[in-house]
Amino acid sequence: MRDWCQRESAPAIARYARCFDSVAADYDGPRGNNILIQEMRAQMWQSLDAVFISPSRLLDLGCGTGLDAIRMAQRGHSVTATDWSARMVQRTIERAAEQNVSGQVTGANIGAHELEKLTDSACYDGAYSNLGPLNCVPCLADTARECARLLKPGGMLVFSVIGRICPWEIVHYSLKRRWPARRCGSRAP
Repeated sequence: MRDWCQRESAPAIARYARCFDSVAADYDGPRGNNILIQEMRAQMWQSLDAVFISPSRLLDLGCGTGLDAIRMAQRGHSVTATDWSARMVQRTIERAAEQNVSGQVTGANIGAHELEKLTDSACYDGAYSNLGPLNCVPCLADTARECARLLKPGGMLVFSVIGRICPWEIVHYSLKRRWPARRCGSRAP
């Protein structure tokens, strides 16, 4: 299974990284942060606040432009913000500086499918992933194993996902003639 995932996922992951790199500069606008996404994000923040007691050391899987990481840092948490898009990580670090939380946010240009690159074990109080980054992970079992390795005993996971096919998104972006970055990873058979 793992060999299939590695072989099948490399081209897809490279496409995802290029796609998200290309939209990083304006992803916080209507392209990636529309009213529905803002409402979903607000609900996720309520869940994160209920689960993670400040100060916690947290792992953000698929940080995007850093909206979640910065908010959690402003709440007193230390966040390692990861994303396979180098430009998204760069935007997160810039946003942390703008919001005066640089000391609490560390960026890492790795995807949720390559958490083995984080060498510290049992060092995080929790991990979260908001919206669709996990849709792009070819083998969720590998990601789960790595999360178990990285989290302290009793560490918590909070994940939200969006569907791979979203009818309202298709209609919305068709009317605007502007296509969003897609989160359609392949899965092992």
